[in-house]
Amino acid sequence: MFVFSALGALVPPPSDETNAAADAGGQPSLRGGFSGKAGEDNNAAAAAAAAAADALTEALGVERAQGISLMNDLLGGIVANNWTMIDPGLGTPTTWGRWGPGDLNDNHFYADGRGLNSVQIIAWLRAAALFTGNTTYNDLADSLKSQDGYGLNAVNAKITTPNDDNFSDDELLFVPLYNHLVFANAASLDPEMLCSLGRSWEQGGASTRSSLWALVHAAGDAIASGALGNTAGKNHELNLDVDFHSKAGGKAAVEASGDDDDEAASNLARLWLACGGGSSRGSQGGTNGAVVGLPYAGSDRSSSTCPTDRSDGVLSRDAATVGWSLRTWALDPVEWSTQNAQRTDVNVAKRPNRFGDEVAQGLVLPVNERTYYVWNGDPFILDSGALPGGGSEYANGAFLLPYWMARFHGLLMAA
Repeated sequence: MFVFSALGALVPPPSDETNAAADAGGQPSLRGGFSGKAGEDNNAAAAAAAAAADALTEALGVERAQGISLMNDLLGGIVANNWTMIDPGLGTPTTWGRWGPGDLNDNHFYADGRGLNSVQIIAWLRAAALFTGNTTYNDLADSLKSQDGYGLNAVNAKITTPNDDNFSDDELLFVPLYNHLVFANAASLDPEMLCSLGRSWEQGGASTRSSLWALVHAAGDAIASGALGNTAGKNHELNLDVDFHSKAGGKAAVEASGDDDDEAASNLARLWLACGGGSSRGSQGGTNGAVVGLPYAGSDRSSSTCPTDRSDGVLSRDAATVGWSLRTWALDPVEWSTQNAQRTDVNVAKRPNRFGDEVAQGLVLPVNERTYYVWNGDPFILDSGALPGGGSEYANGAFLLPYWMARFHGLLMAA
């Protein structure tokens, strides 16, 4: 297996305990690099590593150590190879696995990914710094922001040209934002990331009615309001009844954003609103009130309805979106053909999507009325697949991920 020779120059070698843990469970499968869609693969690997490091207890020390080791190896390799992902077979950078300023800021070919990849690398560095204990990762993130403008890049991550809306990029954006804000708990270090989430939601994320993106947005809103506890405290519930200023994100938020907890919380909250966070523009069917058919775990776990949250009703709307998306998910994972463009209750957009497909104008149909949905697909497509279809079958991960995230954050309870 290819190993980065320069890894030790940045990251201290894994401890004997970590090495023993890796040996016991096998080498991390992505150690050193890989080919293919580097951005998507690395997002998945980084998210899995952060989740494992965050959630696994000392009783599962081997698995936790493997997650941290994988994170260390991935980030160490990227940095050691001039911010690129190296194809282990060819020994050259992959096409899309590039996060350096020379590519993102100076090479027009990567202009569309400038904000997106800036978000990714900042998120990964903050998560790696927290879980590995290596502050060099934080120093590198700070340098990319101060010297190369990655903070400003991150704010402008969402591409808004109508015929160039890339839903794979949405997936590549929202997943590292969640990593950064929830697992790394770094909103106070990089408020631009919170702003990026707010802007991306307002500029199109809300209109997709995605349960997964709604959960990420709900977490961002809770962080901006101080209602989501930090990772170290293991308080992951999106508690609607927490006082607006009672939790400001810890000491780092105070040092970075203000002189006291109230000022730090207020600064993040104002930024969140200014950047479009909490906006319902483009979201359909959001309600302030009950999430029909979905028990809600707020401060009162005996309640079967979603309580009213702060005056803007953000979390209620997000919970409603999560519930709608999960309830209408297709039970059959086979991709059958769908024909919706002829429906009288659907307005067809004048402009097709970037692949020339007819799409709905401002309307996302229920999942079970359209092509089986994956998170990097276009939810607005009306007609898809050759008749009669049935040639593909999807895995259920696109449903299970938001379902368990909703359970994790207390937005859904077991029946």
